[in-house]
Amino acid sequence: MGKINQVDMCRGALLSKIIVFALPLLATYILTHLFHAADLLVIGRFSKPQSMAAIGATGSLIGFFIGVTCAMSVGAQVLCAQAFGANDRDAMQKSIHTAFTATIIISVLFTIISFILTRKVLLWLATPEDIIDKSVLYVRIFLLCLPSVALSACGSAVLRAVGDTIKPLLFLIISGIVNVVLNLFFVIVCKIDVAGVAAATSIANILSMILTLNTMMKNSGICHLSLKKLSIELPTLYRLLKIAIPSAVQGSCFSLSNMVIQSTINLFGSLAVAGGVTSNIFESIIYVVCFSLNLTATSFVAQNYGGHKYKRILKAILCCMATTLSINIVLSGMCCIFANELCGFFNPDPEVIRWAVERVYWVIPCYFICGFMEVFCGGLRGLGYSLLPAMSSIFGACIFRIWWAKSIFPHYRTMASLLISYPISWILIASISGSIFFIIYFRIVHKKTLHFSRRQHMLQLCKQKNYSNSL
Repeated sequence: MGKINQVDMCRGALLSKIIVFALPLLATYILTHLFHAADLLVIGRFSKPQSMAAIGATGSLIGFFIGVTCAMSVGAQVLCAQAFGANDRDAMQKSIHTAFTATIIISVLFTIISFILTRKVLLWLATPEDIIDKSVLYVRIFLLCLPSVALSACGSAVLRAVGDTIKPLLFLIISGIVNVVLNLFFVIVCKIDVAGVAAATSIANILSMILTLNTMMKNSGICHLSLKKLSIELPTLYRLLKIAIPSAVQGSCFSLSNMVIQSTINLFGSLAVAGGVTSNIFESIIYVVCFSLNLTATSFVAQNYGGHKYKRILKAILCCMATTLSINIVLSGMCCIFANELCGFFNPDPEVIRWAVERVYWVIPCYFICGFMEVFCGGLRGLGYSLLPAMSSIFGACIFRIWWAKSIFPHYRTMASLLISYPISWILIASISGSIFFIIYFRIVHKKTLHFSRRQHMLQLCKQKNYSNSL
């Protein structure tokens, strides 16, 4: 398992390479959510609706934890892809070992702090009293594996940077099967619902980390990881943090706004929460299409930027946008057509189905806008501009959604009036990040063209001078 499949994104047909790169990545994240859906299916079928709601009420909080601790992987992917495109082995090794060391430190400290504050945060989110204890238990068990999640994400980011999306997919399949088997064992045989699902997820995440790190340590090439070389190289750390911190802020803004929205949804009761959990199963699968193309855009833009292949950057972005649009149209259409049947499969309660279907109709058809947003943000990160997409997300997701929940929703206290804030925020972020991307891209192309013109002019002057001297 030490062999790594490297892809040169700076040469050859772009669309075919994007598809080859993105499909395993897409399959990885879809399987991740399908395995999570299996957790909820087991809970929904073999336990009470409150147990399903208890897990669902923690989704935005756990997303926040993962977003913060895995932010270093975003920086690692960008720097490693740029180093790989430039064929700089030394920069690659410094990026890998600095990123892993920083990830260990950050994830352990964050886990300890989060474990202590879990109940207070869930109370602040207005988690219903009948599920609060189970929600706290689920989050705290999950937190025990948070460092392994962060390390696995960091390793997968390095593999993606050189074009290998197959290995993370294989590791996910293995750990996911273990997760499903343990879910069935803990919930059906041992009769422990929420704690059993959390334990199964934790064990599966730890197994995924072991497989990822083992592959990198056995690899003798540019992606080699040595535990003895784990250290922090300050200039590399600065470059990593320059990308990772804005990415963490961006992810935190989404999670914070989602937590505010979740606290508002909680006011509708535990059945509405369970309905939101059911709908979110399908939303998550469609979102991973957007996020997979985000990571694809990041890798392709970063490698071509490092290799000075500037024309391929714009082509890569356009190909990613066309791909995410095509897949989103198909998946969104299927979800809307079969909404009742799909939601009823996960939870047969009629009231839960009603809440779930309402959310499907209001949110899922607009996910193609989210796809454009993600591609532009990924492209900006690939160019090394991580702060700009973070700022657009702070405005479009965090500030706007919180303002909507606190200012607009109180006047129209319906689920629809709350959910419409999602597509509006995506439009704002896509418009801002898209405009910024094209401005930066054409500035880079302009500088390159200007530099090339000056170089040609100097060469022409030198030729004229040599010609005059020969006369």
